[in-house]
Amino acid sequence: MAWSSYQPLEIVHRRAGGRRKYNAERRRRAEARREQIRDLLGGGNEWLLIGKASGRGLVTRHAEHFGVNKSTISRDRVAMLREWHSVVFSEFPSLELEGE
Repeated sequence: MAWSSYQPLEIVHRRAGGRRKYNAERRRRAEARREQIRDLLGGGNEWLLIGKASGRGLVTRHAEHFGVNKSTISRDRVAMLREWHSVVFSEFPSLELEGE
């Protein structure tokens, strides 16, 4: 069965459902991993403020600990930083830079 050929609607729906389930599981694993990273760094979001989120070899050690690639940990760090920024700027809107 070729991908470009006509597919019955039932098959299309089942594929889409499978992708939704798989992607939901990936999101759950990522959130659990991010929570564990926060715990390893001392909990909460204060680690962003006191510099615990950086350090030589930290990404590599976390990647080895969780059994993922270093780029996955880097994406997790960016996502956590964005989450922190959204919380801070929603609580303190005067901190936002003009033009953003």
